Amino acid sequence: MSINIEDEPDRGSDADVMSDDGPYILGIPSTEPSSVVTLETNATTERKKRSVVWDEFTIIDGKGFDDGKNRAECKRWKVMLRYQKVDQDFVRDKITKLIVRHELPLVFVEYEEFRELITYLFPGYTHIARNTQMSDILRSYNLESIRIRNLRNSFAGRISLTSDLWTSITNDGYIALTAHYIDKDWVLHKKLLKFCIMPPPHTGIHICEMVSKILSDWGSHARKVKFLEICKQLGLQSSKGLRADVSTRWNSTYLMLESALFYCKAFENLGLVDDNFKTCPSSEQWLKIERLTSFLYPFYAITVLLSGSKYPTTYLYFENVWEIHKSLLEEVSRGLNFMKPMAVKMKKKFDKYWSEYSQILAIALVFDPRYKLSFVTWAFSKLCNLDLNASTMCNNVRNSLYQLFDEYKSMQPSDYDVPTLTHRPGRSRTRFEFMVSKLAEMDNGNKSQLDICLDEPNVPFNDNEYDEYDVLAFWKANGSRYPDVARMARDVLAILVSTVASESAFSAGGRVIDKYQSKLLPTNVEALICLRD
Repeated sequence: MSINIEDEPDRGSDADVMSDDGPYILGIPSTEPSSVVTLETNATTERKKRSVVWDEFTIIDGKGFDDGKNRAECKRWKVMLRYQKVDQDFVRDKITKLIVRHELPLVFVEYEEFRELITYLFPGYTHIARNTQMSDILRSYNLESIRIRNLRNSFAGRISLTSDLWTSITNDGYIALTAHYIDKDWVLHKKLLKFCIMPPPHTGIHICEMVSKILSDWGSHARKVKFLEICKQLGLQSSKGLRADVSTRWNSTYLMLESALFYCKAFENLGLVDDNFKTCPSSEQWLKIERLTSFLYPFYAITVLLSGSKYPTTYLYFENVWEIHKSLLEEVSRGLNFMKPMAVKMKKKFDKYWSEYSQILAIALVFDPRYKLSFVTWAFSKLCNLDLNASTMCNNVRNSLYQLFDEYKSMQPSDYDVPTLTHRPGRSRTRFEFMVSKLAEMDNGNKSQLDICLDEPNVPFNDNEYDEYDVLAFWKANGSRYPDVARMARDVLAILVSTVASESAFSAGGRVIDKYQSKLLPTNVEALICLRD
């Protein structure tokens, strides 16, 4: 929209165009004062300027400007009278500062009167909702954080820190960390570095740890930027990310080391360009990390494998725990010197579970047609030179297996749902009668169903389907051949070796019993959570 003051009609007295505060031109909003203020006019039209407003302006020839248009400069007030395209970002930035400085609610930008005012002042402005306003606040916060970090990196003096704790109306604890410093012009500055949740306990040690973490996050930002740039140059996938260690979980240590190995070259390059990065592992230390990562991998694998709740995990237990046991024994007896102390501590913790392991979990592997009892016997024999109790434990598993089978064999059909052979239409009756007679021979012969089942050749392994082998599908297809063994398998394979399923129920409970539904009756909570499952 262009404003042509030259064509301003004579509107009568001076009162129509002047006020106590200075000149007013209809349709032209004024802005803040400026040292040199101009008003664009139409240089191509030379009509008589009849308005008394022009007595307050000096016409400046447009030859000195790129567009060749004349300008009008105010004589008295040096104010810029112009109409230009709305700078959307500028207006939104000013509104953000207004909301933050005066602690206004986010819904302020949706107030009808505020929108009418902005539309009047800036007809081309596009209004935003409260969520977009929150995004603007976060963007401004991030930009300010970067500015403060850059200032800190260039500041040669020392910074004083103060912290305090506060409890909100929701009883959440918060910590505030403030920095004070005096610049080169001897001006004292204050910057709030962090205002975040402070979980209990609020002891001196925990407060010190939180402050150290906050300062570490502030100090490591520039290094993170360098690190990401190096990853991009080396073609490494930065989205993989580095993992932190959890002292109580062996699998988390593996994830930490595995991610560090992935970025090994990036760390080495960072050590070359960042003089303050003094903790980059040496070549010898990287070799140790690689060896340690290989040692910890079985712990990670078994954690992932046994954490499932939608598939049988009982028959997966023995092989994986046996592999860990064997690895620990080998590391303790003939491992590298730097790993032995760690392996000894791990074995001491592991022995508690291995010595008290449930034999039913070893029996479960027998029902995997690829392994059967022969694998259990072979596995214990591999430990005889490392564990003196291996032979005894093997015999205990075998005896418990046959005792359990005798218990199931003694059950009557009325006591338990027995899978039986049934003749289906279209199926050969001769074959059906033959299979029934074979079952009768099992019951009357010297060999039991369990012996015959174990004597049959093992199902061969398929490398492509090893991790996806369906044991339940095997027993569904072959259960009628060994009904007593099938009953055992169905019960034993239903056992899960982890509490993941129950833990997920607690997670759901935390979402159901929140601050909006904290007064639900226990019976109602039970209905909501159990029905969801």
